[in-house]
Amino acid sequence: MVENQKEHGDRNAADKAQSLLVQTFVHHLEQQQSICDVLEAIADSLPGNVDVQVCHRVGQTLLPLIVRAHQFEESQLFPFLGKSKHFQFELMQTIKRLRAEHVSDEDYAADICGAFAGEIRNLDRSQAESLGWMLRGFFENVRRHISLEREHILPLIETNYTKLTMQR
Repeated sequence: MVENQKEHGDRNAADKAQSLLVQTFVHHLEQQQSICDVLEAIADSLPGNVDVQVCHRVGQTLLPLIVRAHQFEESQLFPFLGKSKHFQFELMQTIKRLRAEHVSDEDYAADICGAFAGEIRNLDRSQAESLGWMLRGFFENVRRHISLEREHILPLIETNYTKLTMQR
């Protein structure tokens, strides 16, 4: 009976941990999706209808938002997945690729923040086109990253968390 209570307690703890891990992960994915939507709206508004205040706000929040999401994945999510006995070689390769994308995305986000720190109200046509390409390149990459995580990483956590936790 004591073992049954311990097992039940372990499952409850695993369920709470799963819930928190999933909620935090989904929160980061939603924040990144939202900022991609804003970046797309900015790119669509170039060159003449740019909301300078929105650009400055994004310039202040973009990099910290991306870094926080990546730190969560690298400090909590990936190590958890890496401890599973069912961790497949292919998933290890995917996580390796995601880590590389994190570095690239953070560098790209820093460049965008730098562009937004400058004068964007009076961009000439070629400067506006360059900024638009930069924004589109960034948010399209981030959206692909989000899609991969929603389609592959999130279901793995949601369906296997208890089993994975009990094997550690």
